[in-house]
Amino acid sequence: MARPLSADARERILASSRGLLLDSGLAAFTVDEIAGRSGVAKSTIYRHFDSANELLVATLDQLVVPLPVPDTGALRSDLLELARTAIPIFADLNLRRLLLGVITMAAGDPELDRIHRALMHERKGPLRAVVDAARSRGELPTSLTFDVAFDFLEGPFTTRWLHEPDTLAHIDIETTVDRTIAAMSAQLAGQG
Repeated sequence: MARPLSADARERILASSRGLLLDSGLAAFTVDEIAGRSGVAKSTIYRHFDSANELLVATLDQLVVPLPVPDTGALRSDLLELARTAIPIFADLNLRRLLLGVITMAAGDPELDRIHRALMHERKGPLRAVVDAARSRGELPTSLTFDVAFDFLEGPFTTRWLHEPDTLAHIDIETTVDRTIAAMSAQLAGQG
């Protein structure tokens, strides 16, 4: 009969993995390095996680916490609440470096690309819920696809995150959300 997996060992593995990713990035993320940092044998790590990629996913899941879904009853206030919650997380320079590393390495690694896509799908969940609620309240047309809404709503923040990360924490959220909603409405009106 196999011994039960130790919750303490799992937490030490994940804590070491988080520290390694934030300190040294993806290039240093190896099971050997995590074993050395955590004091947990490689064989035990592989009992908890089938592969280094599975461990990476579990670690990233802990670092990129899902955002709560706002439900204020209005598109504008939902978007403001979502942005106010997300910006401090994504303004963190260590997390930015890590996520840019994932994006870069995913371009040449199909398994990492799959992981990145799954993380992005999950990260879009709160915004998807906000858009769906706005469509059901009639604030956005039902013909608006989520992909188009995502481009409009995420674009200004992502551009800052990529090109001017030091300004992200100081972005005028209200003006950005108002302009985004106005631009999206104008685009949709032009299609009608």
